Amino acid sequence: MGLVARYMAAVAPGSYPALSHATMDKLPPRMVEAGLEMYARAAERLYPHTRAEVERFFDGLELVPPYQGAEAAVSYVGMWDAEDPETAHSDGSQVLYCGDARRP
Repeated sequence: MGLVARYMAAVAPGSYPALSHATMDKLPPRMVEAGLEMYARAAERLYPHTRAEVERFFDGLELVPPYQGAEAAVSYVGMWDAEDPETAHSDGSQVLYCGDARRP
């Protein structure tokens, strides 16, 4: 059993676990390379994940929409609780994926 599965087994039904995680999906290749080089020399490592990899954390859970009227899904952090999704979605919001879900 993987770490996330063990954690979820210990969480009470009806709980809402949330997760945010770094990504480099939408960054230009030169920025990805520079970011990875910088973190290679840092005290803490950066392990960016794709949307599909972040979505796997929510397997077996009921995802919550990031804002009213949105489809339930993992999204960029800037979209969470957005009053105006068009203006909330910016280049700066595309470095973190996040999601919230209900454990049945």
